[in-house]
Amino acid sequence: MNMRNIHDLPALETPKLYLDGVSVFSNPLAKKRISSKPLSAKKVKNSPKVLMYHRVVEDKNISGNETKCVHVDEFRKQLEVLEKFNYTPITFEDYSLHTQNLLRLPQKPVIITFDDGYVDTYDVAFPIMKEFGMNGVLFALGNRSILTNKWDEDQEDISRAELMNNEQLVELHKNGFEIGAHTLNHPNLKDLSPEDCYEEISNSKVVLESIIGEKVRTFSYPYGFVNKRLKKLVAKSGFDFACGVYSGPVTFSEDLMEIRRLEVKNTTSVIGFASKLLTPYEYLEYLWWKFKKQ
Repeated sequence: MNMRNIHDLPALETPKLYLDGVSVFSNPLAKKRISSKPLSAKKVKNSPKVLMYHRVVEDKNISGNETKCVHVDEFRKQLEVLEKFNYTPITFEDYSLHTQNLLRLPQKPVIITFDDGYVDTYDVAFPIMKEFGMNGVLFALGNRSILTNKWDEDQEDISRAELMNNEQLVELHKNGFEIGAHTLNHPNLKDLSPEDCYEEISNSKVVLESIIGEKVRTFSYPYGFVNKRLKKLVAKSGFDFACGVYSGPVTFSEDLMEIRRLEVKNTTSVIGFASKLLTPYEYLEYLWWKFKKQ
């Protein structure tokens, strides 16, 4: 099914939203009212799958050598898998509306996330997702003077890559993407004091909200590092959701400050990608992570 941008549709009297092919509409005034409402961890039968990407690239030399770079041809095949098996992309904002009984989730929801805010997400991934009528979530840095992935400069096997500018972020947002925060400068938060962590987390939210003109409700932990202290700081900063990578419970709604994601790599085959969407795979991956952590 083609996803339409709910922000662009006319206001109706009833602020009820549907993402199941029946109807999709939004009352802007109602949306404004609910945006600051505390989010409840409402459990749902059709818990969203959350996918994690970094880069989608056209250069096979890059995708062949860098784990976090998925080639554009493979990315297209992965979206075809989602379409074939009737997965409907949603955003964390959609899920928030659902917890307030303002939106009915599709039977098989999936959230497609991109970390760091690389320009190839805008140039390469975004046009293909538009073809499929799919949206996603982009986690960007608050420090807008950072132009490349300088945090990887000591990694010889990772190439330098350009990050999006403000205009590209706004364009993505206007086309149905949710913009989330990924700290100001992409530090490993475990190396910082609580005060510095709070500054990195909270100020990234403030900056991005000033750019897109809407609430930023979702956070992504750099390097996937999460602990109880950081989760409290993220919640204190006003975020409703926060994503790790392998950590966190299998069920989406059990801990909204530590949401597990299914990482898609350059080595992820079509069959491997389809397998990630199966609940048994999620449990196996979770158990593997717990075992590895010991």
